[in-house]
Amino acid sequence: MSSMNDYITQQLKEMGFDENKIKKALEATKAESVEEVMEWIITHEDCSDEHSSIQQQPKVEDGVTDDLKVVQEAKEKERTDEEKELERKRYEDLIKQRRLEREEKEKKEEIEKEKTRRKTGCEVSKLREKMETEERIRLAEELRRDKLETQAHKQAILEQIRRDREAQKMKNNPIATPVVPIAHTVSSTTTSTAANDHTNCRLAIRLPTGQTLQQQFSSKEQLASVRLYIQMNRPDKPFNESQLASFDLIFPPNRRFTDEEMEKSLSELGLCPSARLTVSDRK
Repeated sequence: MSSMNDYITQQLKEMGFDENKIKKALEATKAESVEEVMEWIITHEDCSDEHSSIQQQPKVEDGVTDDLKVVQEAKEKERTDEEKELERKRYEDLIKQRRLEREEKEKKEEIEKEKTRRKTGCEVSKLREKMETEERIRLAEELRRDKLETQAHKQAILEQIRRDREAQKMKNNPIATPVVPIAHTVSSTTTSTAANDHTNCRLAIRLPTGQTLQQQFSSKEQLASVRLYIQMNRPDKPFNESQLASFDLIFPPNRRFTDEEMEKSLSELGLCPSARLTVSDRK
């Protein structure tokens, strides 16, 4: 037994606790203070009878027969027992107070844990709601962008169909003068004049991946310049000077430009002031 255990044992024995109970408490708690060991004994054992049973009888030294000395020793013993009882009671009150404080602390910690749990749950809910809102906005933006691209693509197809019909009509009847509705005379004339005056051509080029390149060219540039621009800037295939462009350019709905047309200007090909082209990789 260590010196600390000896000290604790001696202190508790003087307060009236049974030595076996003290040893048991020391083994169970591994404590190093009188209060902890005493708290364990009080909590686990009924010491009310022990205290009265373990009181040691006053010792009388061998050979002492003087009545006055016996009375003095009895009085000294009585005072000592009273002091020990007061000390024992003080320890018991202190243990009870610490127990109440510990229980109060545990209640407060439990309340704080519950507050933290609710706060965390609220923050998680807000974060989830924010992410869902952002996702809905992103999807709506993608739908809107796809719708605009579809409308523009459809408009380009309708415009090409109109041009093809007019070209076919002029080919079949070159002498006939196109009949223009009166309501649209001014508008058509203005549009025709503006088309002839355009010096720039803005192209929207749709790649096989679905991505779109947008670039402005001079109306006098050859279509070959557009093909070179696509070869140098398309993100899905790196540019290689040693390789020729292995793709075709299609003007919706189904006009596929030939190698001879690559030498013609954008104005000659009817791509001004703006047009949409589609890239088709050759297999």
